[in-house]
Amino acid sequence: YFFLKALVETPSPALWQSVGIYITAYNIGYIFFFSPGGLGVREGVMSALMAPLYTEPVAASIAIINRVWITIAEALISLLALLTYKIKSIKS
Repeated sequence: YFFLKALVETPSPALWQSVGIYITAYNIGYIFFFSPGGLGVREGVMSALMAPLYTEPVAASIAIINRVWITIAEALISLLALLTYKIKSIKS
């Protein structure tokens, strides 16, 4: 919801719609086992669900930017976990 408010000038969907779109796209991407991390599937579902709210190119752009944002966040959290592990192993 806040991601959409920061990214798009037009009015964002309601909080429950934003959460529902994200959860639906995430779960459907998780179900498709042939796609690692739901790559492509999650973006397609998110674009399809947001197309009635925004134009199709805007919905697709939002889905792709969301994937990049989530990937960066996961990489940073993984690096933080690795650094914590290295620091603890050095102390012991």
